[in-house]
Amino acid sequence: MTEPDIENPADHILHAKHARHAAQSGDRLTRDVAIAVSFMAIIAATIGSLQETESALALGLKNEAVLLQAQASDQWNFFQAKSIKKNSYQIAAEEATAQGRDAAAMLAKAKRYADEEADLQTKASDLEQTSRTRWADSTQHTHRQHTLTFAATLVHVGIAISSLAIFTGRRLALNAALTLTAVGGAVSVIAFVA
Repeated sequence: MTEPDIENPADHILHAKHARHAAQSGDRLTRDVAIAVSFMAIIAATIGSLQETESALALGLKNEAVLLQAQASDQWNFFQAKSIKKNSYQIAAEEATAQGRDAAAMLAKAKRYADEEADLQTKASDLEQTSRTRWADSTQHTHRQHTLTFAATLVHVGIAISSLAIFTGRRLALNAALTLTAVGGAVSVIAFVA
């Protein structure tokens, strides 16, 4: 027997230690990926929930803006009707005066319609202003929802990339996934700050 043919028990022990270390580091990586994916899923779910809330707020405010604009249009229609009636009574009062008749009743009605006209104009203008404010608020919530969609996408991509760490046995993919998740979290914070 030559020297290489002789088995050295120390070699077996060394190989077993290397195999155990490799298995433990692989198990540790798998455990780390599983924990990371759990946290990333929680972050993605939170961002997704915020995204849905912003979407609902945007839609609600947009609907309210449209309703307020319709109410403003109704007030402008009432305003025009009162204006026509006021002008009709003013013309009738002028004709009555020209014919020598008493125009006081017609002038009183014209004044009443003029007073109502001013109130309607104020209501219509206020409704239009409120509608514009609601529309602007809706636009802000829509923008925030789009930003949160981007943030959630980053986290979901991070979750997908983290599985590469298990397949490749390298932490680089896990680190990239965690970085994407951190960026997604930062983008979601920016959505509310900006």
